[in-house]
Amino acid sequence: MILEQLSSSNKRIFEKLLLKARDFNQLNEDFYKFYNCLDWIKLLRLKKKVFLIKVDSEYIGYIWTEETDYKVNKIYSLYINGNSNITDLIDLSKYFRRGHKFYYECRLNSFNKQVLDSLSFKGINHYIEMKYSLEAHICDYKRVQDIAFRPFIEDKDEILRCKLQNDIFFSEGRVPLNIKDMYNDEEQEYYLMGGGFFITHKGEYVGYGQLIKHDYDDSVLLVNFGILEAKRNNGLGRLLLNYILNQAKVMGYKYIYLRVNINNIAAIKLYSDFNFRTCSNIMHYEYEIK
Repeated sequence: MILEQLSSSNKRIFEKLLLKARDFNQLNEDFYKFYNCLDWIKLLRLKKKVFLIKVDSEYIGYIWTEETDYKVNKIYSLYINGNSNITDLIDLSKYFRRGHKFYYECRLNSFNKQVLDSLSFKGINHYIEMKYSLEAHICDYKRVQDIAFRPFIEDKDEILRCKLQNDIFFSEGRVPLNIKDMYNDEEQEYYLMGGGFFITHKGEYVGYGQLIKHDYDDSVLLVNFGILEAKRNNGLGRLLLNYILNQAKVMGYKYIYLRVNINNIAAIKLYSDFNFRTCSNIMHYEYEIK
């Protein structure tokens, strides 16, 4: 096996492999979406992060990866054909440094799961993706005593949002968010201005939810949705979810998607009660060079 850096000599081969990449994993990043937005210096750097996988003189795939933190690498896109005889020959540890970990997000199908399992990728978090049609949604703005909602305001609410999200999603080993993370989020292409919403109970901020752009123009993705642990199991989650669904419909979207950990039974029940339906399975994979 050889990892061959992307160059002018193998560019056409790479382009053919790219045509198959979305079938392998719909969450693979669009290489040329990045490529077409960069100056020539950044293009050179980008090419150094893409490697074609060659086995016995045959190009069978590629990997596009970048070190995002110390010994932590994100795989933006990956494709390998499903020939079981070939996958047995692939050994990435020969080309990447020992101790490095790679993380990859994949929308599962029988094809990619078999390939990733054969390469010793380890599934660390399993999510289900759920979808809701807003076309039949009836906006309900009934007022509830002591409950209020308001939008997140950029350049004003970053500290509030940061603290609230850290409190909502606190767990042992989780790295807390900081204010820089809030501003970095706002600079991303997926960010939707006016898409964040707070819920208060008796004047106290107790929950937050956020809409971001989805792959489809008529859809949004619900993220960072949650209620403070001490305030759960009293209907606040339902009120916030209903409010956000109303807002998404007013914005003109037809569908809303979300992802929830397969072990979060309470959240899955809440979304199912609102007629969200499972449409795919998403696995977060880890690969460690030992």
